[in-house]
Amino acid sequence: MKLVLLFIVSSICVFAHMIRDDNKSIVIDIDRNLMWQDDEAVLENEKPYVTKENYKLKGYHNTSGDTASTYCTNLVLDNYTNWRLPTLKELLTIVDYTRYEPSINSIFKNTYPANYWTSTSNIHSPYYAWFVYFYSGYTNYYGKDNLSFVRCVRDIKKEDWSLK
Repeated sequence: MKLVLLFIVSSICVFAHMIRDDNKSIVIDIDRNLMWQDDEAVLENEKPYVTKENYKLKGYHNTSGDTASTYCTNLVLDNYTNWRLPTLKELLTIVDYTRYEPSINSIFKNTYPANYWTSTSNIHSPYYAWFVYFYSGYTNYYGKDNLSFVRCVRDIKKEDWSLK
């Protein structure tokens, strides 16, 4: 019982320092100095972690081509160009286990209850990468040649916190 209560209390505290800007379609996590993509593209972009060609050639870390990583690298949102694919640890910070379908902090408006890639490869099997399943908050790894949705993130400085 104490563990469950601690989890619920810590979840509320975790979400206490996020700011949303509807005009820019972003969410800022002040505690972690992160800016999250939250435009409608989050609902539409399914990409592989690596292309089928790179996967066949065992280029499991070669994310060139039409992939989740290159999508983030090429993203321009709110005039920022330094977006990237989040780590597993980062993507888990926006999961809300008290919510279901999607299991994400309610400050986010655009989330399809499906798998979203992380930049974290499976340490034992380089042909797998971790994802977060926002239907329930479940995490697992998946073959890098499969399609999953993409939500990009960028590191910010304190001066970026002000929503101009």
